[in-house]
Amino acid sequence: MIELVLALGAAMVIGNSIAIYRRKGDKTMAQQSLQKSNRASRQASTVLAKNQIKQGKATLAVAPLGRSIVFIIIGLFAVIWAGATLLSA
Repeated sequence: MIELVLALGAAMVIGNSIAIYRRKGDKTMAQQSLQKSNRASRQASTVLAKNQIKQGKATLAVAPLGRSIVFIIIGLFAVIWAGATLLSA
């Protein structure tokens, strides 16, 4: 059970660290994909998505920085706790 906590904590730290590292690239990619869409059926959704990006309310095209930092801290706590428990046993 402790090994599972260690693994999940490490996954939280690594996954959210990668999400923070990729934030700028993800934002650029999301903006480029919105600009490439020329189909008439996507015009309304494109305008809506552009407005959401401008307002900072996009649907997670970019990982939220605050949430990622909180998850990294929680993951580090789990890794430290599980590691200390395994080493003391």
